[in-house]
Amino acid sequence: MKRRNLIVWAIAAMLLPGCAALPGGGPAPLDTYDLTSAGVQADGPRRSRTQILIAEPTALKVLDGENVVIRPSAGTVEFLKGAQWADRLPRIVQSRLAETMQASGRYGGVGKPGEGGWRSTIRSSPKSAPSKFASMDRRVPTFACM
Repeated sequence: MKRRNLIVWAIAAMLLPGCAALPGGGPAPLDTYDLTSAGVQADGPRRSRTQILIAEPTALKVLDGENVVIRPSAGTVEFLKGAQWADRLPRIVQSRLAETMQASGRYGGVGKPGEGGWRSTIRSSPKSAPSKFASMDRRVPTFACM
């Protein structure tokens, strides 16, 4: 009889954690929010050769995360229950700013740190000089445009 009770308890212990996979058995999914890029009219100056790099903005600790912050009254902040940002808020702001600047058509390239890389431009020395004197002319940043 003891062995039978032990087997019943062992089977129950293996099946109960699976109940969370049933509909309504786990935590409710969080509502996920995102920001959209501003609508841009490209009726300004023509595209320049300027390339810009959008760094990730710094934020107060309360805003530097995935929690949606609300201000129910002056001087107080709370997190919106059951809600989250699609990514850390500073990264979302950085991405949308880069998208908006790229969509404006005013820049030769817009990127974020870590995208693209450095392309080296090599210039050979004059024909009279030996080829071992080839030198680095300059480093030109290149970015994957969004």
